[in-house]
Amino acid sequence: MPPVSRRIVSPKITKNIYDLLVRSFSKAHGKNEVLPFVSDLLTPTEQTMISKRLAIAFLLLRKDFDYREIAKTLKVSTATVARVNMVLNTRGAGYRNILGKVIKDESIKLILGEIYDAFTPPRGIDTEAWEARRRIIKRSLKSF
Repeated sequence: MPPVSRRIVSPKITKNIYDLLVRSFSKAHGKNEVLPFVSDLLTPTEQTMISKRLAIAFLLLRKDFDYREIAKTLKVSTATVARVNMVLNTRGAGYRNILGKVIKDESIKLILGEIYDAFTPPRGIDTEAWEARRRIIKRSLKSF
């Protein structure tokens, strides 16, 4: 994770600049406005980190894969998967709300299908059975 500045900002200013961030996102309408805003706001590394967390949350909510499978495929640590899972179990309403809306978009289902294609069977597993399971999971995305 990128380091946070050592220069401490007062809690009031921190709250206000966070409010500015949230309000800025809420004013962006549609992908054509959000994409350039995110590109300007976040470094490529930050974009990747946030994208991976969102994908982890989706995969955990679906319960199709375990921590190790998610960590291996998305190239994150199991600790990162565990942190996202902790948020889902203790709060998580934000993830659930947004992911619930996003999954209704048919084009997102194609993207998610491609993510599922990236999963490979763990060693020692019957590959044919694993592939059959993955096909079933992908079909279930269409009815989400």
